[in-house]
Amino acid sequence: METLDSVERALQLDAIRLRGRRNGGLLVTLGALAIVGSWWLVSRSIIATLAAADPTVGLVDLVVGVIALAAGITLVVVGIQAQKRASVGDAQSNTGQANPLFDNPGAPTPNGQPPLNWTGLTVR
Repeated sequence: METLDSVERALQLDAIRLRGRRNGGLLVTLGALAIVGSWWLVSRSIIATLAAADPTVGLVDLVVGVIALAAGITLVVVGIQAQKRASVGDAQSNTGQANPLFDNPGAPTPNGQPPLNWTGLTVR
């Protein structure tokens, strides 16, 4: 019964990690779109401010574009942080470091010969 609870807990943690990665990716994508949109809006508003007889429309567009730029940068930063938090404890997350769940370089193989590859399989 105890192993079933641990398996369910592990599945729940995996689902939470996957959701965190997906949400982080969505936030990064939305942030990138907001940055591109603000670039378009700011350049358009500068032209409208300089060329129009009434510059208030261009100034409003400029303010909205700057706010969109700040929001886009914030979304990208938060999305990257969410992805990092979601990948804590993953086998892939600690590049170049030993993973105790998969790596045990000090353990001998069952037949005493060195392993031929990282899975520990040997030719008999």
